Amino acid sequence: VDFAGKGGLAHGDATVLARHPLNPDQVLAESRHVTEKVEKLKDDLDDLRRKVAALKQPTVSTEDWFRKGQTYRHAVVHPRPREFCITTGDWQEIGELLWRAGIVTAVLIEARSRANMLPPKVLELGSGLGLCSMVASHCGAEVVATDLESVLGPLRENIAANGMDIEALALEWGVE
Repeated sequence: VDFAGKGGLAHGDATVLARHPLNPDQVLAESRHVTEKVEKLKDDLDDLRRKVAALKQPTVSTEDWFRKGQTYRHAVVHPRPREFCITTGDWQEIGELLWRAGIVTAVLIEARSRANMLPPKVLELGSGLGLCSMVASHCGAEVVATDLESVLGPLRENIAANGMDIEALALEWGVE
């Protein structure tokens, strides 16, 4: 069968031809359909690469995160600009500190939101002062923040001071 008048054979057309040996028009139509699917997958892959690149672009610096009784300001830009004020405790409890890991996690939460990869519901274990919960809530997630009963005071104060709608509950995880 002469396919020259139909655009010739492309890579992979031999498989299609084996399934339709007597209908060259159907072979070429299926081949074009497969080619369109491959192009769509390439576009999807490019979109995913852009989302991953967005995860590598933090929008906040770390400053004075470890001072006793201080206020830390954390700025986010997505989905709209906002600054959070987090007041650290008096170091009576480990959860009254703003840890560098919390700041980095807050940056990653915002990046996931920019890439449309943030889940709609978030349960944070060991919320401490609440920075990650507040960033997730600001980015559109429904959030429940949890920590030890002794840390809930500073957590709830920070949530209220920033005008966030987040439920803060006592939870001692890892204990039966």
